[in-house]
Parts: sequence; structure tokens; C-alpha cells
Amino acid sequence: MPAGLAEVERRKRRKRRAQRERGSSRHAKARRRVAALQARAARIRQDWRHKASLDIARRFATVVLEDLATRNMTRSARGTVDAPWHGFGTVLAYKLEERGGYLCRVDPRHTSQTCSACGAVDRESRESQASFRCRQCGLRAQCCNQHPASEHGV
Repeated sequence: MPAGLAEVERRKRRKRRAQRERGSSRHAKARRRVAALQARAARIRQDWRHKASLDIARRFATVVLEDLATRNMTRSARGTVDAPWHGFGTVLAYKLEERGGYLCRVDPRHTSQTCSACGAVDRESRESQASFRCRQCGLRAQCCNQHPASEHGV
């Protein structure tokens, strides 16, 4: 079920639960249905974590991740709860370990503002989230194939 559709269904079920009288069998039934939807969404997220991490662990021996403070991120953004960043790193670490690989976590400060060619750190180099142009050496990057975090990790 697509995320948007799942959220609509969840809201509808929560509204129905709120309309029921507390303590009644219909309220309990509505509560179970909401819980079932949330459990299904959690299983879908867990399935994605395992499939994506297995794919990465099979293709790469060394993986470098930014050591993000996901607990702080979830306080400010509701959508981040559905994004399994911390759980993904944990699952990826053990899948890499099973295959003799290595997961390295690096400090996330200035990684998106650092040039992978010359090492210059400049906030203005990041034109958009997808595009990077170094003001020192002129390097242009459209994606993270030359991400500076990989330099710190290896």
C-alpha cells in the first residue's frame, strides 16, 4: 500500500475510533484495526530495511554512513519516524559483518559542503540538494558518487 494511501486509511480508522464510546466493544474493535494498520506499516518498513541492506551488503565490502542523530531528527519531523535511518544502519552493519564487510560511521558535519577533489569547505558550493559546484577548483557533481564522507571513512 503506498505511503499516502496508508496514511489516509490510518486517519480514517483513527477518526472512527474517536467516534466510538470508550470502553465499548466497537471502540476496542476500532482500536485493534488501527493497531493492525500500524503493525502492517511497521512490517513493510522492516521488510524494506532488510532487502535494501542485503542488496548493499552483497554489492559492497565497505560502506560509509554519516553518523546521524536520528533521535533528534524524529523530535522535529513527523515523517522521519517512518524513515528507518537508525534501524537501517543497524541491519546493514550486521549484514556486512556476516559477509566479512565493514561499516564505517563518519561525523556528518560539513560533508555536503566539502569538495571531494580539493577538500575545500564552503557553504555556497552547494547549489541545491542534488547539485554541487566547488568555488575553489570548479568541480561539478550531480550526485554523491564522489561524496567526501567516503574519504573520511576509508
